[in-house]
Amino acid sequence: MKVLFAYDYPESGTESVLKEVACGLREQGHEIDLLYTEGGREAGSAAKDLSLLSYDVAHFWNIRAVLPFKETIGIPFGVTIHGFVRGAEDGYFGSLQELEPDWIHCMDSFTQHRLGQQRLFATRTAQIIDIEGFTPLAAPENFTMGFTGDMKDFDGFDILTEIGVRTNIPMHGHDASLEWIPRDQMSDRFFSKISVFVSWAFGACGPVTAQEALLCGRPVLATPTETMVQVLRPGWNGEFFDGSVEDGIRQLRKIQENYQSYAENARRTTLNDPAPVIQTFVDKWEELT
Repeated sequence: MKVLFAYDYPESGTESVLKEVACGLREQGHEIDLLYTEGGREAGSAAKDLSLLSYDVAHFWNIRAVLPFKETIGIPFGVTIHGFVRGAEDGYFGSLQELEPDWIHCMDSFTQHRLGQQRLFATRTAQIIDIEGFTPLAAPENFTMGFTGDMKDFDGFDILTEIGVRTNIPMHGHDASLEWIPRDQMSDRFFSKISVFVSWAFGACGPVTAQEALLCGRPVLATPTETMVQVLRPGWNGEFFDGSVEDGIRQLRKIQENYQSYAENARRTTLNDPAPVIQTFVDKWEELT
């Protein structure tokens, strides 16, 4: 099949997920074109024919990526919903009802259930990510905690900062809304400086950065989003906390007190198998074409 993958956020978790799917599909002989739609404002030279009739199917990895094509697309297409930004659920629901995609893809059961309540029925897969470039790093000399994300939306920076202040543990908190660290610089500029990655991510299906941290040999302290439940084993490569400062402190101390074991096990973590996810995409396309 000839397939277009369109997305709206370069150097992002979304890009990491779709590139891993694209890689597996190409290995099966499918032709996959990737298109970044520049904020949903224009399609760029790679897609001058907005009907996309030169493709068999298209998949849009976020809603804004559909916008250049929504009035003219003439082929079956799907849309991925990664979770909900706080306060924006109605916007997601309204956009999907207007677009009427041939299928909806998601990667956690909460998103699937919320969509289902609106009669928007989604196919759920595990979350897979592109692991290239992330390898175990030497631990920093002193124990430090790190966190990153978009401070404006859903990443609980106030809670994570308070955990650091009350434990007197040095913090590296990076607000990606102010500066985006390119993927190929994350190991040197961020992961090399932290001992443990802390994630407060109730608003998303699960942070790709936390999984990249495990690949770098950094244990993770996270709220129990489904995609982290799939890869994080409490007492082994990290801990879960309920999102509060108090429980965050308790669980962070567990990691700190037995850090070497947690770090060694983080390096051994196996992330989700891409094969079933890739097959789900193929199966859906065969139904539609």
